[in-house]
Amino acid sequence: MIRPATGRGRAPAMMVALLTLFAGCAVWVGPAAAQDKQRGNRFLRLDAVDTTGVPTGKDLVLFTSFLDKQGKPVPVPADGAWTVYYDGEQAGGESQVRLRRETEHPVNLVVVLGATATIESALPSAREALGELLSNLGTVDNSAAIRYTDVVNAASSLSPKHDDSVDFVMKKAETGASPPLYKAIARGLEFFPSTFETYGPNRMMFVITDGADVNDRDDRAVKSQVESLQAVARDLNVRITVLGVDVDGIGKFDFVRELGPATGGSFAKANTPAEVKTQTDTFASELRGQYVITVKPDGLPAQTEVGFKVELGHGGQVYATDPVMRMTPEVPSNLMLYLAIGGGALLGLIVLILLIRGIVRALARRGDDGPVVAEVGLRTCGQCANQIPEEWKVCQYCEALPHHGRLTVIGGEGVDEWLTGRVFFIKESQSSIGAADNNNIVLKVAGVSQRHAGIQVQDGRFELADFGSSNGTYINGARISKQFLKTGDELMFGPTKVEFKLKK
Repeated sequence: MIRPATGRGRAPAMMVALLTLFAGCAVWVGPAAAQDKQRGNRFLRLDAVDTTGVPTGKDLVLFTSFLDKQGKPVPVPADGAWTVYYDGEQAGGESQVRLRRETEHPVNLVVVLGATATIESALPSAREALGELLSNLGTVDNSAAIRYTDVVNAASSLSPKHDDSVDFVMKKAETGASPPLYKAIARGLEFFPSTFETYGPNRMMFVITDGADVNDRDDRAVKSQVESLQAVARDLNVRITVLGVDVDGIGKFDFVRELGPATGGSFAKANTPAEVKTQTDTFASELRGQYVITVKPDGLPAQTEVGFKVELGHGGQVYATDPVMRMTPEVPSNLMLYLAIGGGALLGLIVLILLIRGIVRALARRGDDGPVVAEVGLRTCGQCANQIPEEWKVCQYCEALPHHGRLTVIGGEGVDEWLTGRVFFIKESQSSIGAADNNNIVLKVAGVSQRHAGIQVQDGRFELADFGSSNGTYINGARISKQFLKTGDELMFGPTKVEFKLKK
């Protein structure tokens, strides 16, 4: 049994906050409705399972929500008994339950706001509600925003800079007559990579729309778009909540209302600007009331599809989530570590020999003016962190270590002579590129965004994706948002030209 961590003064504050949340009237659609009837209008939902840290000895993390039929969190008293199961077997090992907002585990949220003529009267309320929602996110959380009229406009990246997201949604925009609703949702899903290393699996999207789409007259096309979005959202573990604004009574929700329940989220409708605010507050309370269960996994198999399930004993009843299937990661082999250590030692020996030869030659050339000592400048490689000679543009340590491919800087406006010819190695399955120091590949050039683009390696294929950069990402002169690479392609990140090649 797992019991929630109380903490100093935490339980009373949590109880008061959750009991005084704004009242809402969300219309929930999907499996939860049947479960409500069986469990006194309350249900337990397993939102996400994070197994990425398990192979390295870190905790298994499960995100859960205990909600009433309006979607508002139900406070769980200290005697609430939690149980985690792997494929029907109760999990062993040390466990802990806490409110997510009291942990370092983030929520990754993308909000989508439509700006169409039919919801213009609700837009001030919608902007205010979304601004408050984003402002209340924590420093560990990530957010991004999308506005659509006749075109889709998106914030630059998914990041903890919530003020940027607030400013973006608060800007007024001209209303559109041909709204690309489903294109905007698809753009929102592009913020989430297919792996969980950069952004964890606790992923959500909140959509405010009147349901209108540019393809409304073609039901088959709209249905196909919705089904495709459902599949992508499930693959990326993005739970979509849709708020339908129906101020004038002509909202078109036949298709978009299916997105929420199909992805583990919900659909609700608002008929007045005040209801838009109320429903958004209800969603915000759901975020605040989410729980995190951390488990020291005992007997969890590696590289196996496992059905995870959580039960909560509360008020004389047992609430259970539906099973969530997840593939557990492979336990890393020590072979690559041994190869890396051996390669590092060999290259270290080479560098030492070069240094000794330089000193010997300098001493051999000394004249009457006194001894001359060879000066060998060193710098830190930005990718492997080894000390290497300054003149090396190709780090021999990096080249000896396992990698997938390489990027060679070949020029561009504002690119200095030292950076030209520099080689960066693609070592990770997900490599970020940009001017910020925390990127895998750092290009400190004017015109390159802090987090400009990224390369994902999967099944031997390299996919380059732009992260909403200001000056764009190009392949062979054509601007792209996402595209697969082939060896010899010329890439541009803003003004910086780079050649991509597979591993030699």
